[in-house]
Amino acid sequence: MKKINKEKLFYISYIIFLVGILINESKYNYIPVALKISHVIQLVGCGLAIIKILLDVYEIFKSKKKFKINYKILIFYIISCIVILVTKAKMIAYLPIFVLASKDIDIEKILKYTLYTYIVMNVFVIVSRLSGFIVEVAIERNGIVRRSFGWTSANQLMIVLFQMIAIYLYLRRKKLKIYDFIIPIILLAIGYHFTLSRMSVFCSAILLVLFILVRYTRIDKLFDKLKILLYIFPFVLSFGFIFMTLAFPKYGLDKVDDFLTGRLYYGYEAKNEYGIKPFGSEIKYYGQRAEFELVEFDYNYIDSSYVKILINYGYLYFILTMILIVFLNHYAFKNKNYYLLAIIIVIEMYVTIDSFLVCIELNPWLLYLLSYIYPIEIISGKRKKKIV
Repeated sequence: MKKINKEKLFYISYIIFLVGILINESKYNYIPVALKISHVIQLVGCGLAIIKILLDVYEIFKSKKKFKINYKILIFYIISCIVILVTKAKMIAYLPIFVLASKDIDIEKILKYTLYTYIVMNVFVIVSRLSGFIVEVAIERNGIVRRSFGWTSANQLMIVLFQMIAIYLYLRRKKLKIYDFIIPIILLAIGYHFTLSRMSVFCSAILLVLFILVRYTRIDKLFDKLKILLYIFPFVLSFGFIFMTLAFPKYGLDKVDDFLTGRLYYGYEAKNEYGIKPFGSEIKYYGQRAEFELVEFDYNYIDSSYVKILINYGYLYFILTMILIVFLNHYAFKNKNYYLLAIIIVIEMYVTIDSFLVCIELNPWLLYLLSYIYPIEIISGKRKKKIV
């Protein structure tokens, strides 16, 4: 029997999954048949990824090498499963599946295929919108009209654009030239003109500056000196925004929320309705995806990743997520990968007001977590080697 090429199997599963879920993130989710097809495509991608996981486990047993289960890591998966069952949030089920499935896979190839898929799906969705095949609902909030060109929201379009820029610059990091920054700047200017997505442009601009500094200066020495501060940086951001959400509307935070276009208010309302529980709460969101009302705009979405994880997925999952983010920082420092560190820092800022932190389809950098959360370790004599 011909041996299955596990690497190709992963790439096929990952690309299929990305296509399916990005269709679901577009206005195709207004079309019932397209929405069902996107769900089927996602399931096919996840199914193939699970086959890849099973093949990896089978090879470990077949090798007859001594191994042990890392029960501390296993806790992460157990809590994730409980949260998924309680909240019925299938979105977070994708993270452990594809992190486990990415074992022995070149992360840079994954990023490359992610970039190609983003480009193709962007063209597909935008052309579908311009041809009139899918609808465009221009959102007006506080007198500002924001266009999404076929995506579920203007923010969704700009998150994808941000990740495209981040992946492109990262893959080009060893031979970056000044002209590599020109196209991203043009794309950001066009994107902002139509979407008015301030945070995306702000974070993308910071990312461009950091990449230029890493490439042409000795900012890496500054990163090393600020190492401890950068470890606590995500905690400062997350707890700061959570405090503002829970304290709303005191201390003049209602005025701050005008600038944040209601993000504190919606988080505050969600906390009052659902509370903060160990394993989260099932929340039926509207104003986003297929539940969006075309005639009258209504909305209850929690835009901040930190607040959403805390309220929707529970404080245990929130604690685990923060630990994993610190691990990502540690991975970048340990490998002196300051380009990756720059991306992680900017994403930690970005997700204070957008909810894509634990969405593998919009945050492929999470696949670097495999170095820490693969639950099986091979034991070789007195020395233990973690499978990565």
